[in-house]
Amino acid sequence: SVSAFLLNRSSDLEIRSFVNLLLAMCILLLAFAVLNYINMTTALTGFRAKEMATRRLVGADKRSIFLKVISESTLICGISMLLAILLAEALCPAVSRLLEYQVPIFKAITPVNVLLVLGFIVILGVLSGIVPALLIQQAQPIEIVRGTLRLKTKTVYSKVIIIVQKSLDR
Repeated sequence: SVSAFLLNRSSDLEIRSFVNLLLAMCILLLAFAVLNYINMTTALTGFRAKEMATRRLVGADKRSIFLKVISESTLICGISMLLAILLAEALCPAVSRLLEYQVPIFKAITPVNVLLVLGFIVILGVLSGIVPALLIQQAQPIEIVRGTLRLKTKTVYSKVIIIVQKSLDR
C-alpha cells in the first residue's frame, strides 16, 4: 500500500501526510524505546544499588547520585541521537529516491536546530532516567544488604512498566 501510495501521489499535501505518518510512527517507536529503557534500568536497579550504596558510604549525597543516573541516561540519549543522525545521513539517498524529494540532513544544521536537538536530548534523558534515579536515590542501605530492594524493583516496578507497555501496544 505504501508503494501504491508513492506511485499514485499527485501533490505535496500527500507527501506531507506521508511524512507526518512516518513521524508519528517514529514518535511511537521512541516512546516504546524510552519505556523499555526505563524497564531495563529499573530491572538493573538492584545491581546498581550496591554501587550507589558504596558511593553514599564514602560521602556522596542523594542529590549527586540522582544527578549521576540522570546524566548517564542523558549521555546515552546523546550518543543515540548522534548515531541516528549519522544513520539518517547514510540512508538519505535511498529516502530521497523513495520520496522523489531531496532530503538534506546536514544542510538542515542551524544554530536553532542544534539547540532544539540538545534540548530534546536533555528532556528525553531526564524522562528516561527519572524513575531509575528516584528508585536508587530512595534506596536504604539496609534494603540493599538484605536484598529486598532488588526483589521489590523486579516485582513491582517492572510489572507496572510492562503493563503500561502492553496497554500502549493495543
